Amino acid sequence: MLSMLPSFRRSTRYKSDNGSEPRYLAVHEMDDVNLDTHSKDVLFGTELAKKVIGSAKIFDVTYWQLIFRDGHAGEKL
Repeated sequence: MLSMLPSFRRSTRYKSDNGSEPRYLAVHEMDDVNLDTHSKDVLFGTELAKKVIGSAKIFDVTYWQLIFRDGHAGEKL
């Protein structure tokens, strides 16, 4: 559903190596964190979103701003 938002860039999901809590971390990259009412409905109004958020032990929304970028995105590591 995030991919339906015009400001969406990408999502990256991580899993804990040692099984400690929280086990998963999802990072969603967007150009603009100011969501209109329709966008909030798209994100949080679906049955799947309600199920996932409702069953989460920890659900923390934190906004970060990119202040520095180094390297070239097209380069292979």
